[in-house]
Amino acid sequence: MLTPKDYGLPFENFRPHQLETALQIKAAFDRGIKVVWVQAPTGIGKTLLSVLVAMMLELDMIYTCHTKTLQQQFMKDFRVIGAEELTGRVNYPCLKNTSMFPTISAELCTRNSPNCKNCELNKGGCQPDAEGHCPCKSDCPYEIQKRKTLLAPIGVLNIPYFLREINFAGGFDGQELVVLDEADQTENALLAMIELSIPETIMKKFNLPQLKPKTKPESWKEWAACTLEIVNQQLSSLQDKWHAEDLISWHQLSRLKTKLEFFVSEADDNLIYDNNNSFKPVRVNKYAEKYLWSHGKRFLGISATISPWRQLCHDLGIDPTEVEFIDVPSIFDVARYPIYYQPVANMGRDTKEAEIPALVRAIDRIIEHYPDQKGLIHCVSYDNMYRILNLTKYPERMIHHVDNNRESQLRQFMSSNHPLVLLSPAMERGVDLPDDYCRFIVIIKVPFPFLGDPQIKARLYQHKSDGQTWYNAATVRRIVQSTGRGMRSPTDQCVSYILDSTFGDFYQRNMAMFPRWWRDALILKGGDVQLQ
Repeated sequence: MLTPKDYGLPFENFRPHQLETALQIKAAFDRGIKVVWVQAPTGIGKTLLSVLVAMMLELDMIYTCHTKTLQQQFMKDFRVIGAEELTGRVNYPCLKNTSMFPTISAELCTRNSPNCKNCELNKGGCQPDAEGHCPCKSDCPYEIQKRKTLLAPIGVLNIPYFLREINFAGGFDGQELVVLDEADQTENALLAMIELSIPETIMKKFNLPQLKPKTKPESWKEWAACTLEIVNQQLSSLQDKWHAEDLISWHQLSRLKTKLEFFVSEADDNLIYDNNNSFKPVRVNKYAEKYLWSHGKRFLGISATISPWRQLCHDLGIDPTEVEFIDVPSIFDVARYPIYYQPVANMGRDTKEAEIPALVRAIDRIIEHYPDQKGLIHCVSYDNMYRILNLTKYPERMIHHVDNNRESQLRQFMSSNHPLVLLSPAMERGVDLPDDYCRFIVIIKVPFPFLGDPQIKARLYQHKSDGQTWYNAATVRRIVQSTGRGMRSPTDQCVSYILDSTFGDFYQRNMAMFPRWWRDALILKGGDVQLQ
């Protein structure tokens, strides 16, 4: 029987379905399929699966994910077989100004400028080469790591950086195999790359013209062209200035120039203006071929929430005939992760205010049932979170976070010996809480995308033929991801509760979108919370 060691991988045995799924993926690529979607629940071992496919195909691979934490987790397992990790320039010191890191980082490098500014700032006596570039590029910590990653059999990047590189810097283009971890989030990554957003602080700092919103994209382009001219003028004025603040301004203006040039070439009626110096695309399907699919030969997209896969193809502008979908069953005993739908409150917009007290009473009963165990409550919004904190009988067991301390509060929750309950509107993805870190999960509200966001509202209503399907699919994915934070291995155990009564109708209308293994775990209960 084949084992990972037969492929040079540092593991003793394959997990259930792992080898079979890898062979299915390889067969699809061998037939000429360009994109393979794999819906793989927690426990399948997604990273090993992707590396195994690369080994079988005898191809180098770029593995992309959405957070630095996931990059680090990947490197922990696969550094031993030659994987190299690369992050953005801001994470590396400037070779000539190491003592000033992170104020001055490789992100502020002026190697392509006619003047070698960082070297001037350091007074190191360095002179530009014949082309006016910094001759120290070969010794730059960032450039050294980039070269290592380009030459490695496995390169590990976050997807925003990968998209910038293949579209603006030219690095990592034309890869034989690109892995998109959390593939259902690829649309959001492309949306963010295409978006033009200028913070008010930057507008004021560089005295940029405010846009008076108009309905026609032509007026947006006129404003962008005018702004671009001002940016170019200010960049020229910084050519002979070397102080740290000058370098920071130079970098801010350079990035804004790139975004404006991109905007001028792409602005059309697919964009919306949200009255906050931001232009956001409503959809990315028309851009995806140019800015993603054309930059690789094979793509492997993996997530626990791919379904409905044809909708995902539509959202990302790829023909379903070029795609193979593989749905991997769960390896967990369904009895170890029951999901109880127990409607105790209607958390719709018009009824939430009156229903919150009943909801909190139900939450308190769940907490009472787990006196010595940790739990996670998905609040969907900060407003809901604070209402629970104000009404609960157990505030001493609760820990919560705000925007700027999410990671530190998560670490405190995990390191504590007390049976804390973590309240969060933003822990649906990228959080592993195995075993005693989390024994119960509560979803207080169906996490519909927020219609107060003009981009989401336009996505739902401007394209009625598929807007509702997209909206429902996004909701399903959030629900499934939310229930998966505490069930991480076959020996783990975590109970989930869905308390919002609006879930019942939503589930009946969209049942087919939920993965089969999730549907198998769902237990429908009526009335008050019934604890097992």
